[in-house]
Amino acid sequence: MTFSPDGKFAYIVTEMGAQIHVYRIGEQGLTEVQTAHLTGSQSEEDKSGAGILFSPDGKFLYAGNRRNRNEIVAFPVDKKTGKLGEGKAYLAGGIEPRAFAFDKSGQYMLVANVYSNNVVELYRDAEDGSLKYTGISVQIGSPTDVKFLP
Repeated sequence: MTFSPDGKFAYIVTEMGAQIHVYRIGEQGLTEVQTAHLTGSQSEEDKSGAGILFSPDGKFLYAGNRRNRNEIVAFPVDKKTGKLGEGKAYLAGGIEPRAFAFDKSGQYMLVANVYSNNVVELYRDAEDGSLKYTGISVQIGSPTDVKFLP
């Protein structure tokens, strides 16, 4: 679960359904405004959501999809409504991307891939949200999380 930078919306990724539920936060609680899908596939083998994170500029929401997909999906965000645009999937650089984090600049994302035992670096294009493997990968046993310290 994560919140929009302005605190007006909550985003929850589901593991088995590979969905993102978008909620408006109000005085009366949460109101669902959208359900987005990490994949168009109906195959259970293609659904395994994990990790959810806003880009530092708040323009894109990223969510992991594991199992057969092994990708990070980037969604443009409408800051007024909180709704997500069409997601684009990018390879995570390994197997079973469990967690990911942006560096302070927002240009680079580190992805912890559990079953390929690596942490990879992806470059983020701030304009379109796309991710590209930089060629940097560190072998480490079963990484399950990654964070940048302030």
